[in-house]
Amino acid sequence: LSYLEVTNEPQLKEVAGQVVRVLPMKINANITGSTIEQTIGRRKQLYMALVKNVREEVERDLAEIMQSPQAMDRRRRCGSDDYFKRIDGLVESIVKECDETVSRMENVNVECYNDDVYYTQVMDEVTRQKEIALNKIRYWLDRTVGDVVCEGLSAQSSKEIFIKTMSKLHREARADTAETSVRQKAAQEACRMLGVWREQHDQSREKEEARPILTAVQKGQADAIGLLQEAGCDVMERQEDGTTALHLAARLGHLCCLKELMRCQSDANVRNNKGTTCAHAASEEGNTAVLRYLVEAAGPHLL
Repeated sequence: LSYLEVTNEPQLKEVAGQVVRVLPMKINANITGSTIEQTIGRRKQLYMALVKNVREEVERDLAEIMQSPQAMDRRRRCGSDDYFKRIDGLVESIVKECDETVSRMENVNVECYNDDVYYTQVMDEVTRQKEIALNKIRYWLDRTVGDVVCEGLSAQSSKEIFIKTMSKLHREARADTAETSVRQKAAQEACRMLGVWREQHDQSREKEEARPILTAVQKGQADAIGLLQEAGCDVMERQEDGTTALHLAARLGHLCCLKELMRCQSDANVRNNKGTTCAHAASEEGNTAVLRYLVEAAGPHLL
């Protein structure tokens, strides 16, 4: 392959009863044939195309956010930060971090990308990079007040601010003294930042994307499951073939997700359209740790 171009954001699709991440691409074929070096480097090509695409999307979305009424009003009220161009500096710091990521990953040895564990890890990181980057500007708009704050934010990494934001949202979502609507809004925002929340009323979304519990399990994000339930999601949501989140967690061997689902009152006795339980799914994939936990937690009748 002589050229790979990412044409859209990754999406979750249901294929043969399994949720997979699909990356839309445009491919130009090298009709003269690929060299061994080109073949080995295809994964890196794919990854770098995605990283560069994310960087361009971040820059584009930042420009849109800064033209929003909220940002324009905040700029008018922050005379010092605006006069000394600290607001522009905050935006530039976000783009600079994306550029540094592109440069850092360009320098990674091509063989690393052919290691499945490493490749899975970096692909997961880049799919969250956009949200982490844009959260930095949202943090300034939504969670700071007054003037002379941009310089301090610019000095912090987007990841630091992301962790800080998530920590606050976790506390807000689980505050016993807060109203239900306040807790639900905080939980929804936290799940959106984790990349597992989709508005239920948005009919333009793919069906698979409207199943956030299943999305969280697919990604192995056990910490999002309780938040999703707080946000109003059904922990017993199903795929078309009747597969529940417990079935998926058991099949994938995500024990932490499975334990969290059980804590959230998921029913381990539910069967899919083929009549199999989550214990059967664990057994079929040889996930003995998951199977042992299910038997201990729900009983041997699951087998």
